Amino acid sequence: MAIESENAAERFSAYYGLWAGSFVRAELGPMREASEAFLRDGQLLSGSLEEAVAHRIVGTTALFLGDYVGARRQLEQ
Repeated sequence: MAIESENAAERFSAYYGLWAGSFVRAELGPMREASEAFLRDGQLLSGSLEEAVAHRIVGTTALFLGDYVGARRQLEQ
């Protein structure tokens, strides 16, 4: 999943919206895709708020998937 936009704020907003929509519908596959795409983009801005939010949604997704160790690792970042 890739959002085609030059504007980083638009991309992060779109990724979060896709993730949140999947979250409320309990669609685990799309949750994972959106959170991983958010994290890939967020890591380009090391130490940013976007990177922190990306770790949070990847961790929350891992928690819902039953990956408690992976969730903790992401949420601690």
